[in-house]
Amino acid sequence: MRTKILTAFAAAALTFTLAGCDGNGGGNDTNDPDSNAPGTYTGEVTGAVSQTLTGTAASAGGTVSGGWGIGLGSVSSGIAIASNVDRPGKGTYSFVDISQASSATSGQYVATISLAGGASFGSTSGSLEITSSSATEVKGTFTFNAKGVLDPSSTVTVTGSFNAVNVDAGGSAAQ
Repeated sequence: MRTKILTAFAAAALTFTLAGCDGNGGGNDTNDPDSNAPGTYTGEVTGAVSQTLTGTAASAGGTVSGGWGIGLGSVSSGIAIASNVDRPGKGTYSFVDISQASSATSGQYVATISLAGGASFGSTSGSLEITSSSATEVKGTFTFNAKGVLDPSSTVTVTGSFNAVNVDAGGSAAQ
């Protein structure tokens, strides 16, 4: 179980790298299916730190129960959402405390967020709603509470939405 969560986090981290890559030399034409353009996300962080987030969104993994992850990122901040199960179908799922990552069960997710200025937080509770899930993209919304990695008394609430392009190990948009 722990290996699957770690694999999913690795997939999510990979998406941070891949989300900014475009197979056509830097264009981001989301209307061109051959552009490998990344998806997008928006988010809001409130609490101990307040920030508005926007950036690219990509998901990876999810084949033969290898774990699934989504990376939502920009140059200065990022969110990783992961599970030990394959790419989720349409539905509502729960976030659990980051300390329970290795024991999360099917339908449970963990999230981490790294913000401009260096603050990092791990999920404690919340929900992930997948509104659309296909071989090429995953769309949804999220709301989760998180505690500081270095200072657990520091807490934030993170809300947002995404339209993530599914990418394969080579960085290309899934077909």
